[in-house]
Amino acid sequence: MVAIKIPKKNVEHIMKRHSDWVQMLGLKSVAEVQVFLSRVVSQPDEVHSDKHASGVKYFLKRLQEAGDKLLCVVVVGEEVKTAYLINEQKYIKYRARRWA
Repeated sequence: MVAIKIPKKNVEHIMKRHSDWVQMLGLKSVAEVQVFLSRVVSQPDEVHSDKHASGVKYFLKRLQEAGDKLLCVVVVGEEVKTAYLINEQKYIKYRARRWA
């Protein structure tokens, strides 16, 4: 199994652009977000490959705190690029159009 890298610059992007779930979970530092993302990619509820882009995977984790939403962690190659919440409608759309 290849180790997934979670670069500081990508976590800073997540904390700035997708702060909703970070704040919801009470994560305060880059290190806390890195630990959480590491758990998600090592123990996801689902993993999907991208139909259109090789080397892209989506690691999904249902977050109890988020109600009906899932955390979608996007991994390109061996690196976490971003992570954001998706609702059921987006899940159905991605499953039909994007995920293999």
